[in-house]
Amino acid sequence: MLKKVLKKNIIISTLLDVYHLLLPSQRFSALKVTVLIFIGSLVDVIGLASILPVMFMALDTTVIHTNVWINMVYTFLGFQSENSFIFCSVLALLFFYIVKNIISVLIIYFQSRFCYNIATNLSFRQFISYYSKDFLFFKNTNSNEIYRDIDMIPSGYAVSVMLPLLMLVSEGIVLAVIIITLSWIKAELFLLLILLLVPAFIVPYQLLKEKVHHLNESNTDLIPTHNKNILQTIFGFVDIKLTGREDNFINKYIKTKSKINTIQARLYTLDAIPVKLIELITILGIVIIFTYTVFWGNTKGELITLLSLFSAAAFRLMPSMSRILNSLMKIKGWKHSTPILRNIHNNEFNPFIIESLSEKMKFSNKILFENISFTFPDGNQFALKNITIEVKKGEAIGFVGKSGSGKSTLMNILLRFLKEQTGRISVDDKLLTDDNTRQWRNILGYVKQDIFIIDGTLLENIAYGVELEKIDFAKVEKALTMANLEEWVSNLPDGIQTNIGEFGSKISGGQKQRIGIARALYNEAEVLILDEATSQLDTQTEVEITESIENLSKNLITIFIIAHRLSTLKNCHRIYEMEKGEIICSHTFQEISNKF
Repeated sequence: MLKKVLKKNIIISTLLDVYHLLLPSQRFSALKVTVLIFIGSLVDVIGLASILPVMFMALDTTVIHTNVWINMVYTFLGFQSENSFIFCSVLALLFFYIVKNIISVLIIYFQSRFCYNIATNLSFRQFISYYSKDFLFFKNTNSNEIYRDIDMIPSGYAVSVMLPLLMLVSEGIVLAVIIITLSWIKAELFLLLILLLVPAFIVPYQLLKEKVHHLNESNTDLIPTHNKNILQTIFGFVDIKLTGREDNFINKYIKTKSKINTIQARLYTLDAIPVKLIELITILGIVIIFTYTVFWGNTKGELITLLSLFSAAAFRLMPSMSRILNSLMKIKGWKHSTPILRNIHNNEFNPFIIESLSEKMKFSNKILFENISFTFPDGNQFALKNITIEVKKGEAIGFVGKSGSGKSTLMNILLRFLKEQTGRISVDDKLLTDDNTRQWRNILGYVKQDIFIIDGTLLENIAYGVELEKIDFAKVEKALTMANLEEWVSNLPDGIQTNIGEFGSKISGGQKQRIGIARALYNEAEVLILDEATSQLDTQTEVEITESIENLSKNLITIFIIAHRLSTLKNCHRIYEMEKGEIICSHTFQEISNKF
């Protein structure tokens, strides 16, 4: 029963969610921030309390002598003039508020920095969590959803859950202290505040919370579609222009953008409602006090005292009430994001990600595929069935067959992006497992048909992922030579420092693939996989690459080639023909040429 109550209480359930999301060291930082917030709240309350004596003295100078505490200060400081004392009190109040606001700004900075640091950490851990998933996950998941979960959700959680939660703590302390103090000074005023504040909390929250939650959830669901519509119009520019479908794509973008903006407008309006309601309640309180003192009060002084106390309290309570309600709305609105972040609770850094790149698997003899079978999760037949082949170091092995025959699937298993369901792969009699995948990949080079090119220089694309100051230029030059790129590079305006555009927009398809080959060679691959890597090359370039393949083989680099153009397989030691996931025949180049 208690567990259900705690789950339903939004503040407690959110505190528990945040506690689980934070690492142990971050929980300690959260405690320090909470202490700072408590100090800031006390300073705020002291600031509010300091206004009252100055106000009372301004209204009635006799207070200076009748009030024990004020008279004590007046006498101790040796004042002779009441006006001078009031003037100095006002200056002291001004100075105190300057210091108080500086402290408040610093506390706000520390709590916001804490929350945004948490957002960065959540993004990092979310990134690690996603990057630890397998090849099929990325193949089957919309990239815009991944982007939303890694980048937008952690930032939104920090802004709309963690910061409001800290705001609740801060403003809750202020609210409690003020109400308790007023109950001690004037019980009637305390009762009035309770009668006004309780409905001000409950009514707007109960009326608006589900609406805010639904709007935020709808907004989060729309973001992947919105991002997709933008990216499709950018990367599909040529096809869109050629087909004359601009209106269709623009309308899809505007449709989702309009929905998102409508939601934002509604959320903005709902955020304003509590502020206006609290303002109305404040005026109502003043009307009640005025009515009470006119008909049932004793003196005009009592009216002034009550109004002064209420006005001073309202001056601080009104923004506190507004912030608390808005914070509750934001937290409720973003509660839907918590399940997205739950998969990183206490997530440790995956050794698969951080394992040393310098460790390489020893390969000096052979690679053996033994009875490899594989079926895709949504498949009803074998993608690969009982594949058994032996490849010696330095051999060039070709694969041919129709699309869907299993060629790329077999290479993805060799790359360890897919895992065989039966059978095994061994390198020099050492089984490939999850524990040695990183060492195995450190000797692999992979060149596929659609090479990924980053928006950067030729140099950055060849030494892919290496920090600029750590790039080995000798290895770059060697890779350029082996990939037959030297002449092309020499004609570029800035040589290897030439920017080749986003996704290689400034170069040809053949040049992209040769960059892919050079990238693999820069990493000193001992096993090179070419998956339709020469399909977009012109005849002359293909001849050059074919010659390079022969030279690589002579240097004991083992090469696996998937190709539709038979000329690419000229220097292969063996060529396997595949059909429906099985190897149906092994050919020499001459035999395969005669057959096809």
